[in-house]
Amino acid sequence: MTNGYGYIGINAEKIPSLAVRQAIMHAINTQYAVDYYFGYSHAITRPMTKASWAYPTEKDEEGQFYKLADGETMAGKIAELMKAAGYTKNSKGIYTNGEHTCEYTFTIAGDTTDHPAYLSMKTAADILNANGFDIEVKPDINALKKLNSGDLSVWAAAWGAGVDPDMYQVYHKNSNASSVRAWGYPQILANEGAYAEENRILNEMSAIIDDARETDNQAERTALYEKAMGYVLDLAVELPVYQRKQLYAYNANVIDSASFPEKINPYSSPLDRIWEIKLNPGASTAAGSDSGTVIALVIAAVLVCVPASVVIIKKKKKAAQGYRIPLSEIDEEDLEDFRALKKMKW
Repeated sequence: MTNGYGYIGINAEKIPSLAVRQAIMHAINTQYAVDYYFGYSHAITRPMTKASWAYPTEKDEEGQFYKLADGETMAGKIAELMKAAGYTKNSKGIYTNGEHTCEYTFTIAGDTTDHPAYLSMKTAADILNANGFDIEVKPDINALKKLNSGDLSVWAAAWGAGVDPDMYQVYHKNSNASSVRAWGYPQILANEGAYAEENRILNEMSAIIDDARETDNQAERTALYEKAMGYVLDLAVELPVYQRKQLYAYNANVIDSASFPEKINPYSSPLDRIWEIKLNPGASTAAGSDSGTVIALVIAAVLVCVPASVVIIKKKKKAAQGYRIPLSEIDEEDLEDFRALKKMKW
């Protein structure tokens, strides 16, 4: 798998009611984003890369964090949350509390809706629009710039992650990272009365993150981070969605796959120890088989160290509709065109 994951975020400044944010998250079905990769991604239910030793894998068995309980309906759940938040419908049938009306834009980064999270967001918008919201899902080529300045209401993005699972930079109340602006932390912290529950969550979560930084005991840190991740979800500013599988394409007629490193993970690719990769018997080039040639051949045969976003999968969906094929849908026909263009032999 990759070392990062995709998520859908909500800015608590733009959507100040915790119950409204929870209603939005209940309407989002993350499985649509997982299915986008045709089996080359995992569902993820906690805000941390699954590649980390601190990720609580057993929590995935419980499914998506925001989901309906037995006997609940989506319309009923949304109505319950909106009533609890003090929202009623105006003359247009849109929920409002007199100061804030539930009219939002769900933003997809880029200039196209061809995005793993688009169907999750569009389906959620349809559900919400049928239940007192006014939602528009739009691509925006300036989305990442707006995200860094805290100007988006609801958006789809992805995190990269380091080896250590420290949550301070992304989630701590005292962090100076752009993520805290995206979550709406400045507004939360400056308005304790209006955001009483959010401040309670932030204070308790930040204390736990601090505690985890005070020990090097992995078991203790794992338990602390599990609690902290629960608070992130309670805050309803981030909904983890999917994590792509890490795949590599190589020519099995040339490369001896048994010579790949024993451990291949987001932090160690087959090319990290390229000098140890061997050719199959009989595989050689006209230039000979010295180490330089072997390395060159290995680089060509392994093609690219690609994540699942560039995995070779069949064009099952929109190719016939005349849209630009994204890297996530490259197939053998596309590769043949590429090889011809570059005049490469495989």
